[in-house]
Amino acid sequence: MRPPRLFVVWEKAKLHNLFLSVSNRVAANHEVNKMTSDNLSLLFGPSMMGGKDNSVFEMPLQSAVLLFLMHNYSVIFVDELDPKKTPTPSTSK
Repeated sequence: MRPPRLFVVWEKAKLHNLFLSVSNRVAANHEVNKMTSDNLSLLFGPSMMGGKDNSVFEMPLQSAVLLFLMHNYSVIFVDELDPKKTPTPSTSK
């Protein structure tokens, strides 16, 4: 028996929220780990936003969408790891 569609969508949304929370924490420590939000979006954008016909031409758009979500995380989501504090991601220069 398959779970209801709404349940699956809700679980995916929670997973995306958690991923963005963790990636923002990684990006906040970019001086130590060298992983800025730009680097993270290039790395995870295609796998997070990819579809059936995931092509090289879609990668910049996928990365841009993930970068937008990371930069606006505190406006869109509540931090899953610490609801009181949402770190601001860094950008590369």
